[in-house]
Amino acid sequence: MNLEIVSLNKDTYEQAVKLALEGETGNEADIRRRLKKFRQYFVALGKGKVVGEIGWYHDDGGFAGKALGKNFPYGKNIYWLGHFAVDPNFRGKGVGTALLEYLEDVIKKLGGRELWVYTDQARVFYEKVGFGFVQKAWIEECWEDVLIKKLEK
Repeated sequence: MNLEIVSLNKDTYEQAVKLALEGETGNEADIRRRLKKFRQYFVALGKGKVVGEIGWYHDDGGFAGKALGKNFPYGKNIYWLGHFAVDPNFRGKGVGTALLEYLEDVIKKLGGRELWVYTDQARVFYEKVGFGFVQKAWIEECWEDVLIKKLEK
């Protein structure tokens, strides 16, 4: 599949919000707030249509810190995977892997050493692409798998 990965922008914002909502990556207010950080989010375009979206954020411990306790990773070189969704019609075609690899390159250029994620639905995918399981944690009203990927320079 021929993909173009670009920074989220005003022209792709609504499509990305719709995709994140369909992928159940959070509630609409949270999705809209996070995706407004255009420099932190990216979209995959297939024939001019948004077919995937991904982003990053920093957590100071206020969000996941209580849930992870002593395992919470503090530091400016620690990044968390933000909303990540792929159009169901494009899953299994390399879109998610391409987006994740793109994001990892961006994070490495920013000085990132680790990428963390929590998920209640995609642990197998993350483990296939090099993430390791850390623990289960009660986050956002459900049990989530928390995983980490060490990023090599």
